Amino acid sequence: MITLIRNSKTADIARNGLMENYQLSYEQAQAILDMRLQRLTGLERDKIEQEYQELVKKIAELKAILADEQKVLQIIREELNEIKEKYNDERRTEITVGTDMIEDEDLIPREDIVITLSHNGYIKRTTADTYKSQNRGGRGVQGMGTNENDFVEHMFQTNTHYHVLFFTNKGRVYQLKGYEIPEFGRTAKGIPIINLIQIEKGEYITAVFPIEDFDDDHYLIFLTKKGITKRSPLSVFFSNIRKGGLFAITIHDEDELIAVRLTDGQQEVIVGTKKGMAIRFKEDDVRSMGRNAAGVKAIDHVIRR
Repeated sequence: MITLIRNSKTADIARNGLMENYQLSYEQAQAILDMRLQRLTGLERDKIEQEYQELVKKIAELKAILADEQKVLQIIREELNEIKEKYNDERRTEITVGTDMIEDEDLIPREDIVITLSHNGYIKRTTADTYKSQNRGGRGVQGMGTNENDFVEHMFQTNTHYHVLFFTNKGRVYQLKGYEIPEFGRTAKGIPIINLIQIEKGEYITAVFPIEDFDDDHYLIFLTKKGITKRSPLSVFFSNIRKGGLFAITIHDEDELIAVRLTDGQQEVIVGTKKGMAIRFKEDDVRSMGRNAAGVKAIDHVIRR
């Protein structure tokens, strides 16, 4: 073997020669090539023989274990007991309910959208990039298809994760997230809003606007047909508003809510009548009230001579 190896020009030739002349496997031939010459001495040869005998014995033991299920279970039992004894101390970690669990809403991308609501109650959302900026002389594009005698009454830009509040003539408020409003193409008319919120017969939307956060620094100003006004903190509407809605203001008989405005608490209010009368006052002249309050008189709905 030594002569064969010395006469070989490359390791591959020597390996192939060992495999052909001595019926060795690839691994056996490679092991011989990797062997140092000192292992050919008598002492080293005894070590190789001892390693071989130990390997044969180990193979026999493993085959015996694999052939006996009870031996396998016994080994598993012994190893688990060793782990138990080694790590038998007090738990160092605490298992709690995660506070940052992923909700379905977290999987919805945040994007700018445009909400369109028609006079007859058809609503839709479109992506904001549907409406491209136009230069001077632009002719515009159709933003919503409508039926005869219908027209766009509310249109605003918001975000898919913002809250959208809907106020009706009966003083109720409804809430949807931007992504809950179905998306349609630019020329589509959308779907009836009654498919999204449970407004009653004879009830219709009088005000709608988006809200990002229900903070204490903003207020809602309400005005009814009979001149009643109310101011409420925006934060009182931060609740789980069901599809059936909640009362935002108490409406008396033969009266209805006609307008709602969002303010920063430092604005002035001008109320005008159909006969040309008007009144102007600071909004903080109207004390802050709860959600179910009826409000106070802003202006007489009957003009006296």
